[in-house]
Amino acid sequence: YCQLVNHLRQNLDLKQKIVYTAQSLPGSKKDTSLQFPSSYSPEYVESSWYQWWEKEGFFSPEQLPHAVDKTFILCIPPPNVTGNLHLGHALTVAVEDALVRWKRMKGYKVLWVPGCDHAGIATQSVVERRLLREEGKRRQDFSREEFLQKVWKWKNEKGEEIYHQLRRLGASLDWSRACFTMDPGFSKAVTEAFVRLCDSGLIYRSEGLVNWSCALESAISDIEVDSKELSGPSMLSVPAAVSHGSFCSDWCISRQLWWGHQIPAYQVDCKSDQLLCVSVTLTRDPDVLDTWFSSGLFPFAMLGWPQKTTDLQCYYPNSMLETGSDLIFFWVARMVMLGTELTGQLPFKQVLFHSLVRDKYGRKMSKSLGNVIDPLDVIHGVSLEKLQQKVMEGNLHLREQHVAMEAQRKDFPRGIPQCGTDALRFALCSYKTQGEDISLSISQVLSCRHFCNKMWQTLRFTLGVMGNTTAPVRTLKEVKHPQSHMDRWICSRLYSTVMQCERAFETYELHTITSALYSFWVHSLCDVYMEYLKPVLAHVLYHCVSMSLALLSPFMPFITEELWQRLQPYRPAGAAQASLCLQPYPSSSQLAHWHFHEEERDFLLVQEVIRTARSLRAQSGMTNEKPASKLLTAETIL
Repeated sequence: YCQLVNHLRQNLDLKQKIVYTAQSLPGSKKDTSLQFPSSYSPEYVESSWYQWWEKEGFFSPEQLPHAVDKTFILCIPPPNVTGNLHLGHALTVAVEDALVRWKRMKGYKVLWVPGCDHAGIATQSVVERRLLREEGKRRQDFSREEFLQKVWKWKNEKGEEIYHQLRRLGASLDWSRACFTMDPGFSKAVTEAFVRLCDSGLIYRSEGLVNWSCALESAISDIEVDSKELSGPSMLSVPAAVSHGSFCSDWCISRQLWWGHQIPAYQVDCKSDQLLCVSVTLTRDPDVLDTWFSSGLFPFAMLGWPQKTTDLQCYYPNSMLETGSDLIFFWVARMVMLGTELTGQLPFKQVLFHSLVRDKYGRKMSKSLGNVIDPLDVIHGVSLEKLQQKVMEGNLHLREQHVAMEAQRKDFPRGIPQCGTDALRFALCSYKTQGEDISLSISQVLSCRHFCNKMWQTLRFTLGVMGNTTAPVRTLKEVKHPQSHMDRWICSRLYSTVMQCERAFETYELHTITSALYSFWVHSLCDVYMEYLKPVLAHVLYHCVSMSLALLSPFMPFITEELWQRLQPYRPAGAAQASLCLQPYPSSSQLAHWHFHEEERDFLLVQEVIRTARSLRAQSGMTNEKPASKLLTAETIL
């Protein structure tokens, strides 16, 4: 019976699937003159837009008009090339892209640089396990050059997957400046930094206690170590890491690995014939530098340092750094230290930390727990079978595989439903990301998908209203004094919402913005204005919807672009930007004439009466009340 129900459900989902099928060249603008689908589909909405944005150069600071003479520069914390992004990375993208898109719409010259970290220990470990599993060989069975060829092959496969994920998340990065920490230019920066620090006496060779991994046969940093206090003789699983970072006062920057930046230091052997040096032999240090050494150079090496490039002169120091709160000492402090020493300037002016993403039980996400979620699985949806297959194809031990797969069966018995990028980003930004860990559940992302559908149906209603009017929509200045109380109230609510967004963006309280925008769209625009005022005033409705889409654009770039483009045939006279992502962000000064304090205050009573009336109607079974009587009730109260 259960199998039959699931089969019917799957068939129903297939019948309801809506996709964008217009024949167009890659990178061409999406055709929004086609018939408006009856229901919201993430797959339909999120196709084609990103390729057009990227092709048109909307993410490049050189190709855009700028309303203010200000810059906003940000580098993405370079994800490790070891595998796919997880929801923690998705939070980083959601927060940073919201800030970047907001600044771009404010007229700033914006540069957001993408990159990838070579992740020395993690990458070498993954490739070694893969070679052992697939070829039955260890690293020592290859020469150093042969092994590095294997790693580069793996990196080229995995690196493209990460960049694909970032594009799918809608990250408005300037891809022309993408850099990898093992690129030739970046490697030159690493060598230059090492030489300068060595010449100044800050890098030297000495003996000291370090964290040592028996498995990797290498020194490791504190971030790779789990410390455990022992009260006496204890049995420990081997291989393991033994930690001594309290007895270490220096930063051990050498690693006994093959993958990474080989230390540019040489031992000189001179063979002499009494007084004359006959021959000199240079032997390079076989160790590589700690990954954090190269990633600590990222804010300026990504701009071409040590060369005095135009980018370095225009975009350094960065405006801010946004990253996870767990990287304060491992990455942030080292960027500050290296940036100050090597450039004479702090690498960024502000640091914004977001919290860690945990699962719905509050547990830290871990592959061995089976709670690490690929953002694309939330965006596209995935079956339980596919989730389990990913675990089996990973690098977990057999015992850990069983634990992870059992957890998946418990948490996702039907897999993960399709939610879309906009819903995922909006859900992540809806949490207070500063000071508190985020316990994310898929049900919360699904509720944001329902909000997307609410937006979709609102635009269907709006297009219907606009199609019935013959006069062109008036500009904001022309709609100064709406006549009805309801029109004045919704205009004032929009003004107050814009004011909330302005203040919250300045303090980076993104959860306050998402809450204000959701409340305006659902509780004010849909539940009250559109429900109880029929027919609505087309001019007011147009501006409420159009400006709300602009306000939401930094958080939900795909659906807002789709809906905004469909409103453009009705826009007031005057030029508009080609894309919503370039449209000026709404400001309270634009809407100062729409601030009607008395209507907002008095309408609190109206909303309470409406809620009470709905409750009474539901209890008494009165479901056929006419819209006219609803309108009469609201207007009478006002």
